[in-house]
Amino acid sequence: MTVTSKDGIKRTRGDKAASVRKLTDLPTLPGILIKIWKLAESPDTSSKDLEKVISLDQTLTAKVIRLANSPFYFSSSHVNNVQDAIVNIGMKTVRSLAAAVSISSVFKKSRTANKNYFPLKDFWRHCIGVGVTSGYLAGIVDGIDRDFMFCAGILHDIGKFALNILFPDKFGEALQIASSERCSITAAERKVLDTDHAHFGEKLAQYWNLGDDLSGILGNHHRALSEVDEMLRIETALLKIADSIVREIRFGFPGDFLGGEFDPASMELLDLSTEKIEQHKDGVNRQIEKAAELVDLI
Repeated sequence: MTVTSKDGIKRTRGDKAASVRKLTDLPTLPGILIKIWKLAESPDTSSKDLEKVISLDQTLTAKVIRLANSPFYFSSSHVNNVQDAIVNIGMKTVRSLAAAVSISSVFKKSRTANKNYFPLKDFWRHCIGVGVTSGYLAGIVDGIDRDFMFCAGILHDIGKFALNILFPDKFGEALQIASSERCSITAAERKVLDTDHAHFGEKLAQYWNLGDDLSGILGNHHRALSEVDEMLRIETALLKIADSIVREIRFGFPGDFLGGEFDPASMELLDLSTEKIEQHKDGVNRQIEKAAELVDLI
C-alpha cells in the first residue's frame, strides 16, 4: 500500500525507516531533563548538584517533594526541600519522574493524539505499575539494578506515545482492532503500521539520548528472549514478567484487554515459577497501591 505524506512524498506503509524519521517531528526534550539525566548518570554527582538543576523548575520541584512524602517512599519525617527528597528517593527515581513528566507534557500539548481511545491517566497507571513491579522483582533476583528497572518499567511503552502522536489515525485503528479482535496492541500495530511501539520506543529513546541499555530494553520487550542481546537478556526477561503481572491484575490500560501470560523462557532464565510469583503478589500489590498517587504527579 502506498500513501502520500503531508510533504507530498509517496511511501509504502512498510517503509519503517521513513516512519521512524518522523520522530524528528516530535519536540526535543526540555533542557532541564537532559541536565537531570546526565547528572543522574554520573557517579560524581551529589544531591546538591541535582538540587540546583531541579530547583530551576518550580513545578518539578513541587512534584519531587510530593513524591518523597508519598506512602510509596515512607519517611520518618516530612521532607520539605529538594535535596532531602533526592536523598530519600534516589537520583535515578527523580530522573524517571522528570522523564515521565516531560513525555506526558508532549502528549497533553498534542492536538492530534487519541485522548479518548487512549486515556493518558489509565496508560500511566499501567506504566507505573510495571515500573513498581520491575523494581520489586529486581529485589528478589540477584544482580539487577532496582532503580534502573523502575525507570525501564515506567518508560517501557513510550513508543505508544510516539505512534499516537505521529500516526493518530493508524494508532486509533490499531486500538480498535485490539479491542474488537481481542488481540494484543502489539499485533494490531504490526497489522496496521507494519511496526510496533517497542521498535518506536527504542528509536525514540535513541533520538532523545536516553542511553543504550534503556533503548535496547524498550526495543526488546516484545521480542523472543532468544533474539535479545545477552547483555540485556536478564533485564528484558524481568520487564516481560513485570508487564504480565500488571496485566494480570489489570492495573491501568496498556492499549488492549488481554491478561498476563508469563513468558516461559523469561521465567526459566530468572528461575521463577508461577508459585513463586504468587508468593510475592501481595507484596507487589501493596507496592502498586502505595504508588498509585504517582499518576497524579505525571
